[in-house]
Amino acid sequence: MTTIRIVGAGLTGASIAYFLRQKQIPCEIYEKNESMGGMCRSFLQEGRRIDFFGPHIFHTSNEEAWKVITENCQIEPIIHRVKAIHNGQEYTLPINKTTLNEMFGDEVFTTERMKILEDIFIKSYTEKQWLTEYSKVDKSIVKRLIIRDSYNDSYFDDEFVGKATNGSDELIQNLIGETPVHFGERCVIQNDSEDIVVWTGRIDEGFEYKHGEIEFLGRVFSFKKEPWLYNVDVLNFPDKEQYYIRKTRYGDITCEETSVTGNKENAFYYIPTESNHELFMKYRAELPPNYILAGRLAENKYYDMDDCIIRGQEVAEEIGKKI
Repeated sequence: MTTIRIVGAGLTGASIAYFLRQKQIPCEIYEKNESMGGMCRSFLQEGRRIDFFGPHIFHTSNEEAWKVITENCQIEPIIHRVKAIHNGQEYTLPINKTTLNEMFGDEVFTTERMKILEDIFIKSYTEKQWLTEYSKVDKSIVKRLIIRDSYNDSYFDDEFVGKATNGSDELIQNLIGETPVHFGERCVIQNDSEDIVVWTGRIDEGFEYKHGEIEFLGRVFSFKKEPWLYNVDVLNFPDKEQYYIRKTRYGDITCEETSVTGNKENAFYYIPTESNHELFMKYRAELPPNYILAGRLAENKYYDMDDCIIRGQEVAEEIGKKI
């Protein structure tokens, strides 16, 4: 009987295990860390659940993904609002009529004004976040940033938006369910296995970096107690003078998030350069036929959390057809 092995117990790996269980297909998960959850992990401090790796807000218009989320963790529906601090002043995001009023004293859209707003709140922030020139950032990333000709200040346009009351850990645990998880397992990609292997980690790590490292963007998070003077829980900082890109409030705890050059142990976002793509394709060409790549690190794609769940369903369908 073919064994299904999933490498990585993050949201993508957990989603694959969940959908395989719906099909009554057994699998096992191998996780290099000592805990599950990947970038969705959180910790408890003074009775409050705090995300390790920045705020995790579920947002989607996919009913199937939302159904999976709400059936596997307690969700608090929210309207996610974000402000930006520019030159010490507070501005509304996404860019809308309120932002115009805050910047110019009225709500009249002109080409010149839009360029000013876009340069500050989109171009400057994107360059700071991705540590590269705006023109080199993948256009699919830039398209996620909204401009509205209205007063709507909800950060997302999705139909469903919510936050996990008990942290994303609850979702991960329930998706994995009874699936066996082997912790502390650093796996490599092997040619001598007949098992179906779903790889959700870095593909270059799987090949032990034999062709070199694919470049990833890293993140540094620091937590401290400080007064919070704003009526939103997330602040963006587009000005280059501020070293952090974002602050998030968890009660009286503030998380400062900074973009850094990634390394083997700190890889958050794939950097879509030509050289990176060529290196990825070189590794991809050597992937054994019994391996499936899934998730942000493995496929070198930007994934929101609902994308991880949708991808999990796709992979389970693919496996179901193979066995």
